[in-house]
Amino acid sequence: MDRSRHAQRNERPARPGASRIRLQLPSAFELIVMLSSLHSFFANRMPRCFLACLFCATLASCGGGGGSGDSTAGLQNTSTATQPSSTGTPQQQDDGVPQNTAGISLIAGSIGGPGALDATGTAARFHDPYGIAADAAGNLYIADTANHIIRKVTPAGAVSTLAGTAGVFGSADGNGAAARFSSPRGIVVDGAGNVYVADRLNHAIRRITPSGAVATIAGAAGSSGSADGAGSTARFNGPSGIAIDALGNLYVADTDNVAIRKITPSGDVTTLAGMATESGSVDGAGSTARFNGPSSIAIDATGNLFVTDTYHFPTSHSALDNSTIRKITPTGIVTTLAGSSGSLGSTDGSGTLALFYYPSGITVDAAGNLFVSDTWNHTIRRITPAGAVSTFAGTAGISGSDDGTGAAARFFYPSGVTSDSAGNLYVVDSSNATLRKVTPGAAVTTLAGMASQSGSADGIGADARFSGPYGIAADAAGNLYIADAFSATIRKIAAGGVVTTLAGSAGSYGTADGAGALARFGAPHGIASDGAGNLFITDTASHTIRKIDTAGRVSTFAGTAGVSGRADGQGVAASFSSPNGIALDAGGNLYVADTDNHLVRKITAAGSVTTLAGSAGTAGSADGIGTAALFSSPQGIAVDGAGNVYVADTNNHAIRKIAPNGVVTTLAGIGGSAGFADGAGAAARFDYPQSIALDAAGNLFVADTVNEAVRKVTSAGAVTTVAGIGGRRGIVLGALPGGLSRPFGIAFVRDGMFAVTSGTGVLRLDVQ
Repeated sequence: MDRSRHAQRNERPARPGASRIRLQLPSAFELIVMLSSLHSFFANRMPRCFLACLFCATLASCGGGGGSGDSTAGLQNTSTATQPSSTGTPQQQDDGVPQNTAGISLIAGSIGGPGALDATGTAARFHDPYGIAADAAGNLYIADTANHIIRKVTPAGAVSTLAGTAGVFGSADGNGAAARFSSPRGIVVDGAGNVYVADRLNHAIRRITPSGAVATIAGAAGSSGSADGAGSTARFNGPSGIAIDALGNLYVADTDNVAIRKITPSGDVTTLAGMATESGSVDGAGSTARFNGPSSIAIDATGNLFVTDTYHFPTSHSALDNSTIRKITPTGIVTTLAGSSGSLGSTDGSGTLALFYYPSGITVDAAGNLFVSDTWNHTIRRITPAGAVSTFAGTAGISGSDDGTGAAARFFYPSGVTSDSAGNLYVVDSSNATLRKVTPGAAVTTLAGMASQSGSADGIGADARFSGPYGIAADAAGNLYIADAFSATIRKIAAGGVVTTLAGSAGSYGTADGAGALARFGAPHGIASDGAGNLFITDTASHTIRKIDTAGRVSTFAGTAGVSGRADGQGVAASFSSPNGIALDAGGNLYVADTDNHLVRKITAAGSVTTLAGSAGTAGSADGIGTAALFSSPQGIAVDGAGNVYVADTNNHAIRKIAPNGVVTTLAGIGGSAGFADGAGAAARFDYPQSIALDAAGNLFVADTVNEAVRKVTSAGAVTTVAGIGGRRGIVLGALPGGLSRPFGIAFVRDGMFAVTSGTGVLRLDVQ
């Protein structure tokens, strides 16, 4: 079952600089990222059923605080405003929403999650950060991996971007934002303030001077290999960890070469331990030793190296399962300090009696204690100089984002870790997209970033939780209805921001019809409300159209559960393939964006399904009449009072119009050309627009998902940006433009006011 149409709003490839995306076998951490954040490339290209089915259980384990109660904008029954009816024609109704100045406010849910915002403390946003290092002044440097940038955090918690441009990958050297990285992972800083980066997918080691100048000091961008040599003649293969000694020598965990490399201050690269293409778990001297996936590296005062040796996904050698901590003496002798190769777990104990589960970060304090981010255990472990392993913070197997002391704290796939002279630890909590501090007494606090708070809890405003809010609709009374895809439920937000579950049971997927909680959904996405109080839902994973009547009874209106197809016909005789957006016209006809069929379908009030436009199974970008037109994964849909149908043609990055006579034209954007530009018609650019809504004046408002913005399109095709800053991810409440995080659903509530699903929150957008 395809439960992941919503995955498309979460991630897509970062926009390249001068390079195209390069695919290679992922490290284990990158697999975590794929599951926990639906990372970059795959969410828009792989079958979405694969991603969502794996991810639903992961999201269910997230917990912790992070709401913003002071910013909640409840729905109050205090005003009369223009409201769209089931006919698509705006009517005057008591919509329950007060007049407000232009801006973004929270109606319900959470505003945390991944992003790329420079700010102080919890207002900042990161996206799958990995490595961390500290300088002598107490500044922290973070490899913000999925953003392809390097961040700096001052002792006061101010987060800024040191180098690179968020969301833009590449390999260019240059100053500050002009430089480009590609999934940077390891990071270290020397005594002079130079920052060194293991730029994983560029297979290179980069240096950032205190003035922000970025240069490649070893390896050649885009050229993987295992050659020793000077500077650009050397080759690396997916380097992930980096450390520096007192003499200025760099040590690199060359992950996909399963080796430890050394770079002298003059730039000469040699292999210190391990051998490329030979994985395993063998102790020994130099090239006789074997690693399986060295991911991070630390060095103590006497020159001993400590390496987290984890999973590896090789192409030409056997995959083993180390999850161990290895030690390399200054003379190159490799031993296993803790953990047992081939055995995963969370057992504390002495040396090899202890067990780890994908440790991926390591640091050493002044007393010689090692601290390890035990990533899949969601814990921080301590190893004393005598080799005794204990769990320092977090509880094995329990993920979350709670601050607290010791076992009461929660992490979610922590990765990089570093320490300061006072014995404090700083942990990059990757899947929470936060920076955590752990005191010597194991008290854990969040210094920067804010974790996404997903779930299915009913409640008021910021106390409520959503697991994947997508489609949204408003009724004549101002109530909002949310298709909460990950929890497989339909939620209602009433006056005052009161959230309840209208139908379905959180986490229980299925196709059963029935009343309220007895009904089951696969992955509801689109939702529309008629004037009589009925709701119509596209159940994307089930390939059906569902109806919820005024008594709360759920029935299947069209399509057959679990049957993907493109047949026209009456009710269950018709078939769909991952239907998404849905809208109603004046006569009670439904219009459906039949996404994987690349069609626009029409369903009469009696349930008769026909194909309005597009060619079944054929993706493209052609204007024309009816089936001569082509779409590419259309998702959003709206219809005006004159019978014009508007389509967010998602993979074409365009807004299309279907006239009542069936003529399809492109209103704004150009088929196949993603970007971010305001302008008229073909001069405008969108990036995976996924939902649209009409206001009373006939203007379209578009949830331009990957551009992190809401765009306005006039009837003449003039495009402007009304909320969000193109490409800058992260929810920012307050005055426009504010900020958004993967906006997906948008609904017109009254003149000048919309409701938007963004991240795991439902936002109120006032545009006037």
